[in-house]
Amino acid sequence: MKNLVKTMRYNIHGSHQLSKFNGDTWGIVGFSGPCLKNAEVIAAWKNGASAHNHRQTLSSLRCEDGSTELFSYELKIGERTPAGVCIIADYTADSKAFQSITTARHVDLAKTPSEGANIVVFHPLVWESSPMSAALPF
Repeated sequence: MKNLVKTMRYNIHGSHQLSKFNGDTWGIVGFSGPCLKNAEVIAAWKNGASAHNHRQTLSSLRCEDGSTELFSYELKIGERTPAGVCIIADYTADSKAFQSITTARHVDLAKTPSEGANIVVFHPLVWESSPMSAALPF
């Protein structure tokens, strides 16, 4: 692809391929690894592992710096910090930042409390102004 600027691969529990197009947009191009149910992808993200569902509409990506990103389609909806804090962008109708029904379901799953997970929910305006909203793997 002539607009491809850079491609990076991560090989922890499979491999994501992130590509940067037109200098500003990152997207998940491909992923190989086990197909999981949505709740299992969220659990993998909360534990800092890469995973994806069968349609690749929900995926997590472990980065080299120890953080793990969570994507609904190509929209980054969460990040797990190297310290284990799970930060989620509230892309639901309640926050007036609705993206899609599927993304709202992914966000709701991620917001579900689980044992040992430190969960913080950001309003999308806060999320978008934070450096975590950028899906940059370096």
